[in-house]
Formats: sequence, structure tokens, C-alpha cells
Amino acid sequence: MVTLYISVGSNIDPETHLRRGVQQLRQVFGEVQCSPVYRSAAIGFTGDDFLNLVVRAQTSQSIAEVHDCLHGIENANGRQRDSEKFDSRTLDLDLLLFDDVVSDAEGIQLPRDEITEHACVLKPLVDLAPALLHPVQQKSMLQLWQGFPQASQPLQ
Repeated sequence: MVTLYISVGSNIDPETHLRRGVQQLRQVFGEVQCSPVYRSAAIGFTGDDFLNLVVRAQTSQSIAEVHDCLHGIENANGRQRDSEKFDSRTLDLDLLLFDDVVSDAEGIQLPRDEITEHACVLKPLVDLAPALLHPVQQKSMLQLWQGFPQASQPLQ
């Protein structure tokens, strides 16, 4: 079994879509742990605020199987893939970490750059696993957060 972390976000009826998304993740992975939910401004476009959290789960699935599963859950929640890269979303599920795998194969980047780029990803990850080491940076999530430029500005 491997431990994985998944970023969950929505800015279209976000309470409903986050709830459904987490329920569906539980159906696939069994027990999951969820961070607190944070509100953050849309990144890369003008739109409604997002609600974000991070989920920790365990699986025996491959990276590709998990990736396909996440896309299936997004699709089941009305995710439109023909829109702009940065656009409003019913549900956005991103595989952030898959144990300590470092890879950029088949269009799946691990660990995701968003971990060190966006407070709405890093802060919930810190809540779940402050001592977890980033497989590239070799710093704990808490250390990354403490050095994050916006760490003193709490998320809404």
C-alpha cells in the first residue's frame, strides 16, 4: 500500500461538490483523512473563490489508475474539460504525492509543483502531515510552509 495526497477544490457550488468528491474518494480508497477546508481566490483567472482541502488515502493502485480514477470522479461531478486551463470548476482533483515518487511520466507530475507554489495546497497539506518530507525539496511540509512567502497571511 502507498500513501497518496490529493488536492480537492471547487468554485461552482463548492460545498456540494467537495462533499460529493470526498464521498466518492471514500468509495474508492476506503478510509480517507481530510484537512480543514480553506477559501482562496481563483488563481490565473477572475472567478468565484475556491474551497480547497487535501485528502490523504492509501491504495494499491498504480499512479495511472489513481489518475484515471480522479478524472472519472471529476467527470461524474460535471467537470468540463473543453474550457480554459484556468477556469471555474465543479470539482478539481489533483494527485499531489504518491509516497515519495518523483516522476513526470505520462503527463503526471509528482510531486505536483502546486505544493510549493500555492498556499491553498500547501497549508491543508501541512494540516494533515506537517512532518512529511517533500521528496524533492527534502524539507518537511511545515518547513516549506514556514518559508512560504504568504505564510503570515492566513487563507480566508
